[in-house]
Amino acid sequence: MPSSLLAFSSSVVRIELDDFLVDSDPESTSSEEEQTDNLQTLLDQAAAERIPAVLKEVRGVRAEAARRLGVDCTTLYRLMRKYRISGAD
Repeated sequence: MPSSLLAFSSSVVRIELDDFLVDSDPESTSSEEEQTDNLQTLLDQAAAERIPAVLKEVRGVRAEAARRLGVDCTTLYRLMRKYRISGAD
């Protein structure tokens, strides 16, 4: 074995996991489930606002609204049902 490799293998570096963790107040952090719920709520609100706005811009043409939103027509229809958006506004 080369001497440099031998020298390297004989030295041991100890890294503690605590060196990489950020201290946080357990009371200020929410659970993963709560964070997911908050994110989903935010996404739901954004979709419920954006879909009617785009439908209004395109005068109710759903295929064009889906294209502008970057989703398939089927996905747009599903989201419209989910958020109770008629598209006739």
